[in-house]
Amino acid sequence: MQSNSETTRNWPLRLSGIFATVFVGNVFLGKTAVLMGWGSVGIGDVAEFLTLLAAAATFIIAVLIKEEERKSASSDQT
Repeated sequence: MQSNSETTRNWPLRLSGIFATVFVGNVFLGKTAVLMGWGSVGIGDVAEFLTLLAAAATFIIAVLIKEEERKSASSDQT
């Protein structure tokens, strides 16, 4: 079981996954709408861009946190 501090540090990665899932879901919804002739369906261009931006930004934050943990763990061992 993960400690509370590990769960707290994983929030950017989980949030990035949520944003990415929303983005991909919106893309599939838009493609389905085009194929079925439903007209304009989805969250819109600006919201889609902001969702992708948020997914990328939170993923970068998660990677930086993991890199810092790796560096601190390796410096503690030496």
